[in-house]
Amino acid sequence: MKMSRKFKNKQKLGRTVCMIFALLLVFGIYLAWACSQRHNFSPDEGMRSRIVQYIYEHGKLPHGGDPEIRDEDWGISYAFNPILSYMISALFMKITSFFTTDEWALLISARMVNVLFGTASAYCIFKIGEALFKKGERVMFFFLCTLLPGAAILYTYINCDGLALFSSSFIIYMWVRAMNEGWTKKNSILLGVALSLCALSYYDAYGYALCSILFFVVSSLGYGKKKPDFKLMFKRGLLITAVVAVLAGWWFVRNYIIYDGDFLARKTMHEYAIKYAKPQFNPKNVTTFKDYPEANIISMLKYHAPGFKYRWVGMVVYGVVGIFGYNQIFLGKKVYYPYFALILVGLVFVIWKARDIFYLKREQVMLEKKINEEETVEQVLIRQKGIRPQGLFHLCLLLGMIIPNVLNLYYSYTSDYQPQGRYSMPMLVPMMYFVTMGYSRVADHFIKNQKLKQLCYYLVSIGTIVVALFLWARLLYPLYLQNYNGLH
Repeated sequence: MKMSRKFKNKQKLGRTVCMIFALLLVFGIYLAWACSQRHNFSPDEGMRSRIVQYIYEHGKLPHGGDPEIRDEDWGISYAFNPILSYMISALFMKITSFFTTDEWALLISARMVNVLFGTASAYCIFKIGEALFKKGERVMFFFLCTLLPGAAILYTYINCDGLALFSSSFIIYMWVRAMNEGWTKKNSILLGVALSLCALSYYDAYGYALCSILFFVVSSLGYGKKKPDFKLMFKRGLLITAVVAVLAGWWFVRNYIIYDGDFLARKTMHEYAIKYAKPQFNPKNVTTFKDYPEANIISMLKYHAPGFKYRWVGMVVYGVVGIFGYNQIFLGKKVYYPYFALILVGLVFVIWKARDIFYLKREQVMLEKKINEEETVEQVLIRQKGIRPQGLFHLCLLLGMIIPNVLNLYYSYTSDYQPQGRYSMPMLVPMMYFVTMGYSRVADHFIKNQKLKQLCYYLVSIGTIVVALFLWARLLYPLYLQNYNGLH
């Protein structure tokens, strides 16, 4: 018993050391990337940083239409959207200002918020992999999620996308904990915190709120057993709702007050765009695909817009792997093709095993000891029907993959044609989970040599690290050197 406990403690220590090393490595790469980009190198950082600067200077939250932060072209600001990430960036800038007011130092301190969100997301991903995958698989899953260039870049400049990715990883981690431990008070509170962060991040991550409702209701009721626990569902459901109301509700109440009942601020933002945007950007003068009677989603997907290298699907697919700058800097075939092949083949393998992965029904056969009429113990065979927890989990992950892409497509069709991979990025963890699972199922089927199997997983992991370092050394840092002063 003592030897067994000692061995388990040694294993736990080893996993902790590996986790710390992995998190430090990811943190170091994110920080290097963050320190090697001039101001406004990435999409709309200039517009976003005005909000951070406003909070830093005035010590209060801005109205979305304040002239100090409003964009001259579009007539609006990002302050109509949730700005939790910018609030924390302003706090970091204020702390930094006690030591220096150098503009570059203040910018890096503002970017540090997303670097930390990325590291926190990496922690959640590590714990997800630890619970769901074997040794080599979890390493590959971790680095595929954390070092995909299109995702990593979002953790290195001022935006709300980093918080959206972190909150989605956090939510999925809570699903995993609930599968293993049930809906304890701690897990319920943590899910409430994760959903609050999601609500205060970016709208493209809101699909995880819907998926969480589905997962929570079915799992808290006992996965469809004969005697569902409605008391637990209502008790924990109210607790989660209360946490979200306290931590995130204030933002929407504020919107309701200052924007005359517009709790999402979408209508008010549209009104400001009509009133202040330049003619070529004004919604009154800009036509979208939905404005054309003969146009539809298919015709939009076929359309090759001027200024874009590829059509909608091509730009999004390349953007998911990574397009830097303002959707202009492509990373090269040596980066794209290996990632495309890796992701596509992994997903094909999942489709091959789809019935096993997404099968929802469960019929569990179990032995239960009962006392009969003669007061002797006998074993009774019980057949228990219900829903497979893993099947429900995989269904929610699949929805978590689909919904951001649907929202991305809908936004381009109805509002502004912007085929960007970052709008689909909340699908990152589910996508890489299925990719890893695909390779795992096939490897278990065809590769019997365990060492060879582990070697393959480690080689892919090393490849992702090499690509991340290569992009810093050959792209980000040289571009930074061309703009050595950083802010001009």
